[in-house]
Amino acid sequence: MWVGVCLPCWRAWGGRGMRCGESDLGWPLVGRAEELAFVDRAMADGRVRGVVLAGAAGVGKTRLAREVLRSAAGRGAATCWVAATDAAATLPLGAFAPLLPTLGGIDRVDLLGRVSEQLVTRAGGRRLVLGVDDAHLLDQTSTALVCQLVMTESAFVVLTVCRRARVAESITMLWKDELAERLELAALSRPDTRELLSAALGGQVDGATWHQLFDLTLGNALFLRELVRGGLATGALRAIGGVWRWDGPMGAPPRLIELVTARIGHLTARQRAPLELVAFGEPLPAGVLQRAGVPGGELEELERAGLLTSETIGHRVQVRLAHPLFGEVLRSAAPALWARTANRELAEAFEFVEGRRAGGCARLAAWRLAAGVRCDPALLVEAGHEAVARLDPTFALHLARAAIEAGAGHEAHYLLATSLARCGHCREAEAAFSEGENSALSDAERASVATERAHNLRWGLDRPGEAEAVLCQAERVVAEPAWRAELATARAGFRVYDGHCAEALRLTSTVLQPVTTRTTTRLRAVSIAGQALGLTGRLDQAIAATRRGLEDQHRADGEADPLLRLQLEMGLVAAYVWSGRLLEAQRLAQDGYDRGLARRSSLETVAFGGWLAAAARARGQLHAASQVIREAVERGRSSEVSSHRQFLHRLLADMALCAALTGEVGVAETALAQATSLPGSPSCVSRMWCGLAQLWVTAARGERSTAVQLALGVADEAARHDLATFELIALHDIVRLGEPADVVARLRRVGSGVEGPLARAFTAHATAAAAGDGAGLSRAVDQFSALGAQLLAAEAAARAAAAFRAAGSCAQALAEAARARTLAGSCEGARTPALNELEGPPGLTRREREIAELAACGLSSKNIAQRLVVSVRTVDNTLHEVYGKLGINRRAELVPLFGAHRSGAPSGDDRPRGRVIGMSRAGESK
Repeated sequence: MWVGVCLPCWRAWGGRGMRCGESDLGWPLVGRAEELAFVDRAMADGRVRGVVLAGAAGVGKTRLAREVLRSAAGRGAATCWVAATDAAATLPLGAFAPLLPTLGGIDRVDLLGRVSEQLVTRAGGRRLVLGVDDAHLLDQTSTALVCQLVMTESAFVVLTVCRRARVAESITMLWKDELAERLELAALSRPDTRELLSAALGGQVDGATWHQLFDLTLGNALFLRELVRGGLATGALRAIGGVWRWDGPMGAPPRLIELVTARIGHLTARQRAPLELVAFGEPLPAGVLQRAGVPGGELEELERAGLLTSETIGHRVQVRLAHPLFGEVLRSAAPALWARTANRELAEAFEFVEGRRAGGCARLAAWRLAAGVRCDPALLVEAGHEAVARLDPTFALHLARAAIEAGAGHEAHYLLATSLARCGHCREAEAAFSEGENSALSDAERASVATERAHNLRWGLDRPGEAEAVLCQAERVVAEPAWRAELATARAGFRVYDGHCAEALRLTSTVLQPVTTRTTTRLRAVSIAGQALGLTGRLDQAIAATRRGLEDQHRADGEADPLLRLQLEMGLVAAYVWSGRLLEAQRLAQDGYDRGLARRSSLETVAFGGWLAAAARARGQLHAASQVIREAVERGRSSEVSSHRQFLHRLLADMALCAALTGEVGVAETALAQATSLPGSPSCVSRMWCGLAQLWVTAARGERSTAVQLALGVADEAARHDLATFELIALHDIVRLGEPADVVARLRRVGSGVEGPLARAFTAHATAAAAGDGAGLSRAVDQFSALGAQLLAAEAAARAAAAFRAAGSCAQALAEAARARTLAGSCEGARTPALNELEGPPGLTRREREIAELAACGLSSKNIAQRLVVSVRTVDNTLHEVYGKLGINRRAELVPLFGAHRSGAPSGDDRPRGRVIGMSRAGESK
């Protein structure tokens, strides 16, 4: 079956250009701006008469060529499209047959001239642009026609050819003789793949999903499209919480298998065997393949054929398949018995060449289990510990169960319990821990078991008292100082989240001083101490300590313990954000987030995703922050992360905060309600996050006075726990809400004890705002801008404009207002009280503005009075004052003045409300 130009399109061609195949354009063209610009330059160059688009099958040559023709038609050119195929190549001018309805009986000598003449005549005096897909498949006569059109300057040709295909010499001469430009088309990059997926699916795509899709397709647009189609058809790819996510294994659907099989081509038995070995074990050292009976010459031959690739790493040559989908196809086609044989051969060869070196036990155990052969229990346990360290608890659980079945002892039961906990099966994990508590354990084993069990009880099952009891019981038995330090470190971690940072620092100091403390324990203590220092405002100390810890960890074991690295880097990112080092925070969080995506670790992507969103929000990148936090929330619900219960409170609170800052009140209220209704008791730190979110959700509803009271409640609770960083943030939020005079003295006192440039900017902002000092507020704008805190800078500029206006300095007021609008324009839809005042009518007090905004949203005087805890008469009197100042007579006239500044505000009192964690409406501790 071959395809050319359909006759209806040919007949309509003279008026509108080639339109055939538009159904193929459902996926937008992404990542080809440079290539399109290259072709445009070639078409504008009178010396160039064509372009040849070369690349691997599926990279998007046809899609780009079609877009070139569409663009040319839009500029008035006559366009025509033909597609060459193997079948059409058996006939002279086979690909052009649909264009030749009246050329029967013409002598072959005149054929090319007549066809060329007819094409030019049909163009009607316009420039002719001819697209030929798969030009390497053209028959000789068709090839001659294309060359004649080029030589006679009758048409500009756009040809596509496959990179490894044999191309006719006459086509090759077009670019060799510089009559045409040749453009090598690469596959899409990782960011371009993400953009294409988002555009094609019409929404945000989960980071792990698009990373995995890229890793499997390597940016091949055809493979990507077929994989997505298959995922949509099976329901594996679906939108969850507004984010497209692939749930389950990502396998190739039948259509894609056919495409990849065709690309691999026919394989002899001698070629297939080594390829299948690589498919079941890639990447593999070349020495392992040679030990398995594959001659080096065969590997070289397969690499030349484009089926394998090799890379020298250190002194080793690593071999893998040329494309990840080759492995999917080869594994799916391999008979079950041969698959077992291949895994057994790989295990034997790998153990002979590599031995049971650190980091290789997990691969060795996986091959042995897949081969169905007996496996050493000690190997399975060691492999399980490797999997836990790599943050792969699912595989660790599989290995633990296999080890127990193979007769392993109590260490395998401990591995089982730990893996169950890390997978989120917390009740099963506690049962497994309980079964082994009377076993005869060494101090090292007892401390390790107690630590893991306590974490499962505290974070997985919300039983903090029992978690504490487990640690105390272990301390009574464990005598070795190094392992007692491990138990003290675990207790210190609990103390931080409970808001007892002084106690946490005391405990970590007892761990950090003795020389007997293990390196991993010491580094974990550094991580906890860094968090405690950060929460209490000693941010410079936190940064210095955590940086040293990361340097020590890298020297000690590099990548050996990703969980420890995660804990250290999370503490460092937090200190960076709170101190105002926002660019450093964003870079570090992005690196950790990308690393988690590459490792397919939900724990890492959730942990770093939350802080990446916080850094983006602090910089005013609210849309980017909302995207990341939505994705992190959905990942945070997964079983792998459920054992870290404290994450989800914080993530949902941040989601509510981001939505509130952009005026999406409904989204904000829903997220906050979910955060405050999660099962279990939130930690003190989680209550801080939820309290900050709630005050901004309240402000977004227009209840600014209530929001101020909630902020005071957060500040008071933070003060009771000596959490100076949260106290300062809450007090500064009151300044942002427009009531600086109430808190300026307290904020200056707290700010003096919090390290970092952001605290100094907070203090300067509050001082100037309380004094109505326009010049001081303008300097605060400069301070925030220097830190990259664009939203805070925009708000300060808006207040500066108001201060200058009140002082009668009109020119300065206009300048600051313009600066505020410019800064706000970079904040991706920010809608905060300060920015709303910038656009609203001047001359109103904050109470008048608050009531007017609520009335503009359609609330009755009674509803407004209930929200603001004032009398109905007060509301009506205030509205009367507002009408007089604005020169209006009724509520309806408030809507154009105030309604446009807020979105999503619910009418009446039927909005969802979550319970306030740990604080009453007025901010008092419960």
